[in-house]
Amino acid sequence: MSVFEQELHNAFNESEKIESTAREVENRIKSIEGASALLPKRPYGTPVNGAAMGLTLKHLINAKDRQLAAYLNIADGYFKRVEEAETARQQQIDRMKAQTEELAYKNQERKRQREKDLLWNQTHNITQHRLIR
Repeated sequence: MSVFEQELHNAFNESEKIESTAREVENRIKSIEGASALLPKRPYGTPVNGAAMGLTLKHLINAKDRQLAAYLNIADGYFKRVEEAETARQQQIDRMKAQTEELAYKNQERKRQREKDLLWNQTHNITQHRLIR
C-alpha cells in the first residue's frame, strides 16, 4: 500500500469516526422532547456544532442533558442554578423547622411556669401571689 493510499484510508476512517460520533450526538439530541425539529443541518463527516444551534435548542439541551451541553460547549449553568435554588430552599425549610421546634419548646416552658404560678397562687395567701403571664 502506497503512502497516498494509506493517507486516504486514514482520512476515510477519521471521517467515518467523526460521522459516527455526530450521529450518536444527534440521536441523543433527538431523544429530548421537542428538540429534533430544531436540530440544524450539517454536512456529512463534520461534528455537531453547538455554536450553530438556536437559542431554544440550546436551552432544551441545557435543561434536559447536562453532559451533552458540556460536550457541545453550550452549557449555561442551568443545572447549577437549579441545584443552588433547591439547596437554598432546603436550608430555609430546615431553619424554619428549627425555629418552630424552638418556639414550641419556649411555649411549653411558659405553660409550665404559668401552671406552677397558678398552683402557687392557689396554695398561698394573697400577699404572696405571683403574677401569671
